[in-house]
This record gives sequence, C-alpha cells and structure tokens, in this order.
Amino acid sequence: MIAFEWIVCLIGGTALGGVFYGGLWLTVQHLTTSHSPALLAAGSLAVRISIVMGGVLLLSHGQWQNAVAVLLGLMAGRVAISRYLASCT
Repeated sequence: MIAFEWIVCLIGGTALGGVFYGGLWLTVQHLTTSHSPALLAAGSLAVRISIVMGGVLLLSHGQWQNAVAVLLGLMAGRVAISRYLASCT
C-alpha cells in the first residue's frame, strides 16, 4: 500500500512539474507580445504556485514521505519538460 502511494505521488508530482514548467515556458513565450508583461509574469507565477502547492498538499496527505515523493516527481517533470523543449528546437 505504501509503495502504491509513493508511485501515485511520484506520477502526480511529475504531472505538477509539467504544468509548472510548461506554464513557465508558455509565459516566457508570450512576454514579448504582451501589453503588460509584468502582470502576465506575476499572474502566471501566482497561478502556477497555487496549482503546485495545492497539488502537493492533496497528494501528500500530510505525510512527509509522500511530500518527498511529490517533490522528486516535480524535479522529474522539470527534466522531462527541459528535454522535450530542447528536442523541439
């Protein structure tokens, strides 16, 4: 049961990482054409952090071991997005 929770937390963390860093990439792409780049950057940051923090709290269920698995998944999501975007250019 515990291994299943960790796997779910890792997969969920990877998805959260994809949302966070994918959203960051989209934000950076639109900064040059935005009428208000500071508002876009601040709003994007607030939304991305809210999604990630909410996801970490929901997935971890108050257990630090699950939170560590989610954070490892976040790092895996960062690596996955970085590699994907590097292969696209």
